[in-house]
Amino acid sequence: PIIYGLLLRVIKLRPAQLVAEIWRPLFAATAMFAGVKTFIGWADTTSTGMLGMSGLLIAAVTLGAVIYGVALLSLWQLAGRPIGAERFVADKLNNRLRNSSLARFFQ
Repeated sequence: PIIYGLLLRVIKLRPAQLVAEIWRPLFAATAMFAGVKTFIGWADTTSTGMLGMSGLLIAAVTLGAVIYGVALLSLWQLAGRPIGAERFVADKLNNRLRNSSLARFFQ
């Protein structure tokens, strides 16, 4: 926390401005954490061997990535698709998927 305070002072950024920029990734990360934690809680980790645990890890990572992506994209849409990292990625995807139905979602 101390380093953040010093950094905000050096770059002349108010805490409210920082929160305005990072709230979507923070909420998406929280949703990802909750989803993966719930999934791991439901999974049977007592009777699986190394192969089963590897599968569980792959499933948890995949689930986390999907939850984070969907949550971030949804929050970005709800926020009115502001300019930011999401817009950069959407523009890159739009260039690659110009003729697909998915590209229309990012316009």
